[in-house]
Amino acid sequence: MTKQDPNGLDAFCCSGPSPTVSLLGLGKVGRAFLQLAELRAWRLRSVSDRSGTLCAQDSLDGPGIAAAKEQGRSLAEQGGARPVEADLAVSLVEAEYVVDCTDTHLDSCEQSLQRSLAILDRGQCLVSAAKSALLADPQAFLDEDRLARYGFNAVLGGTGLDLKHELPEIQASCHEIVAVPNACTGSLIQGIEAGQSRDEAFEEARERELLEADPEQDIDARDAAIKITMVANLVWGTDIDWRQVERPHFDELDLDLLPWRRERGKTTRLICRADETGVRLAYEELDLGSSLAIPWTRVLYGYHEAQGARRLMVGKGVGAEGTARALLADLLDIRQRRAQA
Repeated sequence: MTKQDPNGLDAFCCSGPSPTVSLLGLGKVGRAFLQLAELRAWRLRSVSDRSGTLCAQDSLDGPGIAAAKEQGRSLAEQGGARPVEADLAVSLVEAEYVVDCTDTHLDSCEQSLQRSLAILDRGQCLVSAAKSALLADPQAFLDEDRLARYGFNAVLGGTGLDLKHELPEIQASCHEIVAVPNACTGSLIQGIEAGQSRDEAFEEARERELLEADPEQDIDARDAAIKITMVANLVWGTDIDWRQVERPHFDELDLDLLPWRRERGKTTRLICRADETGVRLAYEELDLGSSLAIPWTRVLYGYHEAQGARRLMVGKGVGAEGTARALLADLLDIRQRRAQA
């Protein structure tokens, strides 16, 4: 492992040509991010988990930290970590880029929002896989300076970067959003269509790392409701509350119906529809050739204009590695645009 600073945050120094990055969260996505080969061109200045923060004057050994965490060793148990709150660590380390891989906790959205805005308002760049901050107040990130340094590609399964770039046009012309945002339910449905039991389909989704930290968020459609209301509020400036959205529960589906439909050239997906009046979710029967009948390895967001034109954004940011790569795409995009400015 790269030599780490024994004095931790107190002796931190931020200098040199390579971009510097701090990571918050060492769950599945955080570990996958640290293992990306492309990250070797960056200097990993700090990593935080619930036990504390590990930092270095030069660069930490990301793959080594991820491997130790995979074996069940917290940062505190790996040695050298300081019991410092992540918010304080990020402010002291002052890396150019902060990557937020913390779990989405619906009871701490405001706290996540304030942390995210503090990072941006210090002049740092922030890319996030956590939905909490954007869910709390999407409009807070639309300030031109903040948006230039904020990335939510991973929040929307790898479609957030396209949405960010095309947001002004979409805000001006979109009258309906249609989305298939939840890869987990797609995996479950396709597994059951292929003859798996409910338990077998769930186990496969778990192995594919598709389940939320709280799996019930997938099953009771909270994840889908959160994502579609978040996007709707971002596009139209509305204040739709995801908690007021009627959500279909996966266990209310007739599972025998799924393979029966498949045999007849049909399939089923959890479809989200939104306009300025509200949001609707339903498990819909689709033709296999429908643009909405995407495989579980993809998510889709469609932005429909009144004249009939559609912007379809398909993302591959599902599972831990897919989400990590969506974060990397955000980092590279922000870095490139800053270099060109």
